Amino acid sequence: MRLFSGLLLVLSLFLFIGCGGAGDAAQPASDDSNTSTGTGGDVNPTPNPTPDPDPDPDPVPVQPVPGDIVAASEPDPNATYPSLGQPIEPNPDPFVEPNTDYEKPIIGITAQPNPYIAGSTGTIQLQAADNTGGSGLRDIECSIDGSAYTSCPETVNMDNLSEGLHTVTARALDWDDNMSTEVSYTFYVDQTPPTVSIANAPVAATKDVSAAFEFQSADGGSGVSHYRCKIEDGSYANCNDQELLENLSEGQHTLTVQAVDNVGNTSTPQTHDWVVDLSPPIINVVKQPTSVVYVDDPDPILNFDVSDVYSPNNVSVECKLNGVVVACASGNDYPTPANQPASFTYEITATDALGHSSTQTITWQAVNEAENRSTSIMVGDIRPVDILFVVDNSGSMSFERSNLAERIDGMINIIDGLDWQIAVTSTDVTSTDNKSDGKFIELIGMPGNYILDSSMDPATAQSVFGDTVQNFGGGSGREEGIHASRRVIERYVAGNAQHSNFIRNGADLSIVVLSDEDESSNGQDVRTTPQQFVNLVNNTFNNQKNMVFHSIITRPGDSACLNGQGASYGNTYDELSRLTGYGEQGGAIIGSVCNQDYTSQLADIGQSVKDLQNSIKLECAPFDANMDGTPEVTVLYRADAQQAYSPYNAPKTISNDRVIFNDLLPPGDYKVDYKCKIN
Repeated sequence: MRLFSGLLLVLSLFLFIGCGGAGDAAQPASDDSNTSTGTGGDVNPTPNPTPDPDPDPDPVPVQPVPGDIVAASEPDPNATYPSLGQPIEPNPDPFVEPNTDYEKPIIGITAQPNPYIAGSTGTIQLQAADNTGGSGLRDIECSIDGSAYTSCPETVNMDNLSEGLHTVTARALDWDDNMSTEVSYTFYVDQTPPTVSIANAPVAATKDVSAAFEFQSADGGSGVSHYRCKIEDGSYANCNDQELLENLSEGQHTLTVQAVDNVGNTSTPQTHDWVVDLSPPIINVVKQPTSVVYVDDPDPILNFDVSDVYSPNNVSVECKLNGVVVACASGNDYPTPANQPASFTYEITATDALGHSSTQTITWQAVNEAENRSTSIMVGDIRPVDILFVVDNSGSMSFERSNLAERIDGMINIIDGLDWQIAVTSTDVTSTDNKSDGKFIELIGMPGNYILDSSMDPATAQSVFGDTVQNFGGGSGREEGIHASRRVIERYVAGNAQHSNFIRNGADLSIVVLSDEDESSNGQDVRTTPQQFVNLVNNTFNNQKNMVFHSIITRPGDSACLNGQGASYGNTYDELSRLTGYGEQGGAIIGSVCNQDYTSQLADIGQSVKDLQNSIKLECAPFDANMDGTPEVTVLYRADAQQAYSPYNAPKTISNDRVIFNDLLPPGDYKVDYKCKIN
C-alpha cells in the first residue's frame, strides 16, 4: 500500500503540473470510461485496479474549449510505475511473460500553448510511462484535430495552423497492447483582429471644453482585452470603454481608438474629429464712410467681410441702420445714405452656429459741404483806404528808412485820386515812449497830427512822410511788426482817438512792414502768429474789412541780401503776406529790404492798394459746389437803398477770398451771394 500511495501522489503532481497555467483540468466522466472531459479543476484520477470488462457506455462528450485538458491513464493501485518519461522500449521486457501485463500505461501533458494564440505554430509536451514490471512502453500516438492516430514524439510541434479551434489527443501503448486513457488539449488560433466603433462622441463643433466618448467592440476569438486611445498626434495609451476628456484647448481635435484582443491583435483605428470653438466671428470692414460725409457727394460705400476660423460656413449676419434691420451680406458693396444732414449708425452683428457673436459699429455724420453766405458793402463816390506803415526804427535801419522816405512818391502817385490815409508806427513794442507799442508817430512839421490824407498836396505829404520815418530811430532791436500791428487794432477797439480816426468803417486796410529782421528778430518766441493776426482782423470787423499785409524784408532764400544788409530772413512776415493774397490782383506785395531803390516795389504796393478798391472781400474763398471749375458767386447791386437789387455783371475774377472787378465799382450797395465750405 505504501508503494501505491507514493505512485498516486507522483501521478497527481504530474497531472497538476501538466495543467498549470493553461486552464483547469477536467474531472473524469465516469469510473468505467477511463476518460473524462470538463472545464475546471485539477486532474484527480480515480483508482481503477482491474479492467472493467463491461464498461458503461461513454457519456456524450462535451465540446472542449480552449484550455481544457482531458486527462486519463488511471493507474492500477496495486501496480508500480517508473517515473514519468520512461523511454520507449524497442522491444518488450524479456523478463516479463508476454500477455501477462494487464496494466495500462499512463500519459500526461506537461507543457502546452496558451488557450488562445495569435501565431500559426504550437507545441505540446507529452510524458508517458509503463508500470514497473510491465511489458514496457512501446509507443506514443497522437491525433490532431481528429486525424488518424500516428506515432508522435513527446514534443509535438505543429506548424501552419489555420485560424480556429485545434485539439491534440495523445495515448500511450505498452508491448502487451495495453492502451492508456487518452489525454487531449484544446487551444484556439486567433488571427482576426477585433472591431471597434465609437458609439458616443461630441458633435462636430462645440463650445464645450470637455468631451465624452463611449466605445464598443467585438471579437470572435480570444475576446477584447482592452482599448488604446490617442489624442491628435500623441502616443497611444490604454483607455476605458468610456472616456471623458477635459480642459480642451480651442481648436481642432482628433481622437483615435483601437481595440486589442487577448492575443494582441489590434483593430483598425477609428477616429473622430471635432472642434472646440470659443471665439466669435471676425468682422473686417473693407470700405466705410469717413466720419463726416457731405450731403451733395455720392453716397459713400460700405463693404465688410465676415470670417470664422472654426465655423466658416455657419455664420449668420444681421445689419441695422439707425436701429432698423437692413439687408446685408459679407463681401458686397452697399451705398450708405447721406442725402440730408444727419447722424448715422451702422451696426453689423455676426453670429456663428454655437451662438458666439461679435458686433462692429460704424458711425458717420452727413453734413452740408458748404453753406450759403452773403457779404454786403456800400461803395461811396470815392472808396476809402487806410495805409499803415510799420517801420523798423532800430539803429541798423537808417539807410532803409531813408530809401523809403525818398521813394514814397512811387506809391502816393499811384493812389492819387483815392480817399487814402497814412499813419506810421514802429516795430518796437518793448518801450513805453510815444514811438512804441502801436502808437502813431507824430508827423514832423505838423505838431499834434498823426495822419496824412489825400486832401494834402502830394508833394507835401511825401515830404512830411519822409521826414517822419527818418527821425524816429533808436528803437529796440527786437522787431515785432506783426505784434505792433495787433496793438494798433487793439488801441482802435479800446477807443483811442487817433486810432479810431485812422481806421474807418468801409475802408480797406493796407499794412506795410519795413524790417531787415524777422518777427521777434529771428522768428522765435513770436507773440502774434500770422494766422492769429488774420483772425483778429476778421473777428474785429466781422469779416467786412479788406486787409492786406505787404512786406519789405529780407526775402526767404535771398542769400545775397542776407549776407548784405539783411540781418535775418523774414519768414514770419512772408507767411502773413502769403495769407493775404500774395501773387493775386489786389493782394500782398513782398519786396526786398536790400533794393537800392524802393520806387518799383512801393509803386507795386500802390497799385495793389488801388486794385483793392476794385474788390469785395468775402468771408471765405467761394466754394465750387457743382465742381465745374468756377465758384458760384452772384453779385447784386442797387444804386439807391430804396431800390431792389439787380444782377451786377461787370467783368470780374475770383481770387482766393476776393471778387476783383476790372473797373472801379460805381457808388451804391453791393450784395455778394456765395457758399463757404464747412470745415
